[in-house]
Amino acid sequence: MKPRIKPPQPANGSATSSPRSPVDITPSSSRSISPAVFACVAVAAYNIHRPYIVSLSLAVLAFLLVVDLIPRTRDMFVRASMTGRDQSKKDKSTAIPEPAGVIACLVFLIVLFCFIPVPFLPFAGHQRAYAADGTITETNMAVNSPEAVPLFPHEKLVELLCALVSISSMILLGFADDVFDIRWVTKIYLSLISTLPLILVYYANFGVTAVMVPVQLRPWLGRVVDLGIFYYLLTSLFCVFFTNSINLLAGINGVEVSTSLVIALSVVLNDALYLLPGATTDARAVASHAFSSYVMLPFVGVSAGLAVWNWYPAKVFVGDTYTYFAGITFASVAVLSHFTKTMMLFFLPQLFNFVLSLPQLFRIVPCPRHRLPQYVPAQDHLIPSRAQFSFSPSHPPSLLLRLILATASNLRLVSVSYDPASGYPTSCTNFTLLCVLLNIFGPMHERTLCIAVVGIQVLASALAFAVRYGVAGWVYDVDVKGDSWVAGLLKGTV
Repeated sequence: MKPRIKPPQPANGSATSSPRSPVDITPSSSRSISPAVFACVAVAAYNIHRPYIVSLSLAVLAFLLVVDLIPRTRDMFVRASMTGRDQSKKDKSTAIPEPAGVIACLVFLIVLFCFIPVPFLPFAGHQRAYAADGTITETNMAVNSPEAVPLFPHEKLVELLCALVSISSMILLGFADDVFDIRWVTKIYLSLISTLPLILVYYANFGVTAVMVPVQLRPWLGRVVDLGIFYYLLTSLFCVFFTNSINLLAGINGVEVSTSLVIALSVVLNDALYLLPGATTDARAVASHAFSSYVMLPFVGVSAGLAVWNWYPAKVFVGDTYTYFAGITFASVAVLSHFTKTMMLFFLPQLFNFVLSLPQLFRIVPCPRHRLPQYVPAQDHLIPSRAQFSFSPSHPPSLLLRLILATASNLRLVSVSYDPASGYPTSCTNFTLLCVLLNIFGPMHERTLCIAVVGIQVLASALAFAVRYGVAGWVYDVDVKGDSWVAGLLKGTV
């Protein structure tokens, strides 16, 4: 994230906040977007019994609202001194709104709240009755007669509400971090707490803690292994990873929202492979991926709208509010739609960045407050930023540090400088994906670096689809063709 400028820090160039006045957040260009907004609402209303079309219409509506509201709310953040300076530009005098991602988050919540009744409209007018013997019947109140109707899907309603609870809690945490700069250890604990609704709903609605063992390992481990309570612990850790990994990759204009947008589009495509006509006969898989698409389509809309203003040169920063919001949204659909392993494949760049960052996260290597690349104004490009060491004969580097630096240097992941006299390391490039790219390919313009990271994310998604629908059939004895017609195409059986 970009360093934030606070009112008590005039030395950093911040201006004293001006007296506050009522802010009109009505879009100044409301006349220009009104026809498009009304068209989205009309399409959604006309297709009210088609949840996918309604969700897609609301996603377009969310995109329009975010694009229009962000410039209108810019002065709110400036007056509240919730701004930062772009450290990768020649002109660092412009105050840029820091947590503008909160606008996208609020639009997402409003749109999804409005969408909640839509998937359950077919059950309107049905009344549930409980007999003395425990039997449950439903009556169609429109004709006042018992009918063989499907039971109201309470578990799906609970899943949707649970996802909204977790997402809302992480939006609050992200905004609090933007305002109060919470310690990262505290954020980890709060992230764990925010995953509890997801874990409890998964336990109540699904409750499966057994995992299938790859065919190659079954002679030793058997077909399935029941992890018991450790399954829920691992799921919580996965959620914490999803929530924080996007924030770890921050540092240049557009990188967080662009990579999140690619992941979201990949999830939507994965959902479509199950929802298209003739894709699968598994009703449970269809329901799970329908839930995922209901959440992901509005997320794509708000993220695309935010990307318009956050792409290089950024007019606003997304803040920790958006990065935590994006992470918990992905975690929610992965856990409740039962495709955590597939989601992890989409997160391969973030996983690489997280593993690479571990030496600095555990303070084996010094970790500066911000690890964004260093800007060189003369050439208008970025170079890897560096962590500094301070060693002496009385305080030499540890064997573990030497091993880490030697291994990372041989793999060209970092560049290490040594004191020629003592042989001790004096500095090394930061352990981030951004610095690795700059270390391997040399200095880059900020926009070029962001495009490179987005390209890596696209390649990771392509690899994820190849593994999920190609390699999975060789590792697990599942009928991949039954999962999706695209799987059969990749396997050469269609």
